[in-house]
Amino acid sequence: MKKIASPQAPPVTTPAVDPPVAALASQEAALRKPVTQIPVARFAQRQAADRLRRVIAEVEQTLRSPDEEAVHQLRVSSRRLRAALDIFRPYFAPPERAQVKQEIRALFAVAGEVRNRDIACGLLAQDAPQTTAYLQQERLLWSMRLTEHLRQMVHQEFGTQWRTAIETPRPEKKPKGRLPPGALLPEAAERWLPPLARRFFKTGREAFATGDAEHLHEFRIAAKRFRYGLEFFAPLYGPRFLLCLRQLKKLQDSLGRLNDLVTTRTLVPVPEITALLAARETLVRDALTECWENEFRAGAVSGSWVQYLRHYAGRTKAAQASRPPRKAIPAAPAGIPAPAVAKRRA
Repeated sequence: MKKIASPQAPPVTTPAVDPPVAALASQEAALRKPVTQIPVARFAQRQAADRLRRVIAEVEQTLRSPDEEAVHQLRVSSRRLRAALDIFRPYFAPPERAQVKQEIRALFAVAGEVRNRDIACGLLAQDAPQTTAYLQQERLLWSMRLTEHLRQMVHQEFGTQWRTAIETPRPEKKPKGRLPPGALLPEAAERWLPPLARRFFKTGREAFATGDAEHLHEFRIAAKRFRYGLEFFAPLYGPRFLLCLRQLKKLQDSLGRLNDLVTTRTLVPVPEITALLAARETLVRDALTECWENEFRAGAVSGSWVQYLRHYAGRTKAAQASRPPRKAIPAAPAGIPAPAVAKRRA
């Protein structure tokens, strides 16, 4: 009998990996290293991309329902993306970064008009119902303008444009503040966080020395930038650092309440309402001053902050063993006591 040959199985071929997918997998693997071993350049791209995704999601949510919470979260997500572009600015191409920031400012301005009226309505709902009704009508008009602005952004595919801008390589010329090639995350923290701390305490001393609304507003912005900058590097410093963030959030909330009262007073320049808000403002100022004096010792601990941020990034065992989550680092819970500088081991 003639032997029949058994059929051979077709050869197994490995499918070609799409280069962008392979690159993304490589970046993902790099970011799963201990936080002390993450390259700054890759970390910067990841943080900006994560925050951009959040902005896109909040734009979609606000278009569906432009209520108070949606507008607030839209502003928060936009502010956090801008913070990533600022703290990691040496790793983004200047023209593209500037363009994205300009468009964020435009969005922020329109959303801010809606947010200001939400705040004013909340403050005056019980004491001035007629004024509140008028503000709600204004809020409706600004909400329509915001919706139109967001639709125009979506029509122009802002998500794709911003993502391209973030991913555009920086020119080879070494910019000011850029670290050497291959620099790791602790090096960035040691270089960038101390100036933020110095600016925070300097503006705080000036604001409380004068006490005027303009300086306090500048201090509020500096405090916000300082906190957002710290949050990027929170895994490098351990539990004590989270206590510092909570204390800073407490101060920032007090500054925010004061800013809400000042903004409402400007938005509704009616003598009766101005007097009402001025009385509340006195209480908020007293609480704010007490927080600054007690928690930050009126700025006297700035040197300890600078030394702590400069010399102890990535030194804890938790930082050397931990790996960042796959998603963006969430906002740390509120708050901040002055960090004590640990003794360096021999």
